[in-house]
Amino acid sequence: MGTGRVFREPDGFGQYGVIDENDDGLLCHECGYRYVHLGLHSAKSHDLPAVDYRIKHGLRRSKGLVAAATRETLRVNARSRYTENGPLATSRNLSKANAARLDAARPASAEESAHRDARMTQMRRNSRSGKVVRFEQCGVLFCPLLGISRRRFCGMSCSNRATRNAMLARQRASAERGAAT
Repeated sequence: MGTGRVFREPDGFGQYGVIDENDDGLLCHECGYRYVHLGLHSAKSHDLPAVDYRIKHGLRRSKGLVAAATRETLRVNARSRYTENGPLATSRNLSKANAARLDAARPASAEESAHRDARMTQMRRNSRSGKVVRFEQCGVLFCPLLGISRRRFCGMSCSNRATRNAMLARQRASAERGAAT
């Protein structure tokens, strides 16, 4: 679902995939002015609903289009009106809401795509090497991760056993040296 746009490239008056916020409000990518409630502004002034505004400018769906101070006021007011045991809390179904969001098939924002690409690169870097090795202490077969220094033990119990055996071997060696002199 790529748009061919690059995260943080110039996009109208802002940067693609970036919400620019300061004390005056959020920067509108369409007209360049700052607004406290960008979703309302884009719908009224540019005839662009908030969902379409986010898609057009590569903004995250989870990031609100409301300035931080206003968002906090809205949050406080909502908490005072709707208690945890209120009708909204008892009637909502999170799995249905999540299914509806996934059914809407909205494209990922530029920022989400950039994060996903970074995670995938990291996963490839930490993927298995495809080479099977045998641990020295216990003989268990193991396929190590790429980019990780060579592991000598399969787990903590195996490591502890090896440490204990090495300590006993050193004690025996020193006892033998003491007995030989």
